[in-house]
Amino acid sequence: TCYNDYGKTASGEITRPGIVATSDRTIKMGTKVYIQDLGILEIKDKTAKWIQPKYGFTLDVWLKDCNKYFGVKKLTYKILE
Repeated sequence: TCYNDYGKTASGEITRPGIVATSDRTIKMGTKVYIQDLGILEIKDKTAKWIQPKYGFTLDVWLKDCNKYFGVKKLTYKILE
């Protein structure tokens, strides 16, 4: 999914392109992840704690133009570090 909230991330940085939020609390902030069609992004934020138990592992990409038409996409990803 994507989000476009402006403000500080869980890492303390301001939201911007290239930032990803994850539901997995074991992944360290700053970890790079390759996401199909989007390239290499950096995990700098966390989703709400209720996301993981309800939906399992998720990645939310910060996109300035995120809207209701982006929806949920199943894309290939790889944790790089």
